[in-house]
Amino acid sequence: MGKLKMCKMPGCEKERYEPKMLFCGEHERKFKQFVSKSSKSILGGVATLALAFIAKVMADNKGKK
Repeated sequence: MGKLKMCKMPGCEKERYEPKMLFCGEHERKFKQFVSKSSKSILGGVATLALAFIAKVMADNKGKK
C-alpha cells in the first residue's frame, strides 16, 4: 500500500482524492473558486495562486479566533 497523499493546507489531515490534486475535496473546491476570482488579477502559476490561497485561509482562520 502506498503512502497516503494528504491535503497541502496546513492543519488539514484529510486525504486527497486524486494524486494530481493539491488539496482535499473541500479545500480543492475553495481553491478553484479563489482561482476563478483571482486569475484575472494575479499573474503567475498555480503555485503562486496556491500560496496566496493558503495565506488567505490562514488569515481568515486567525480572524475567527
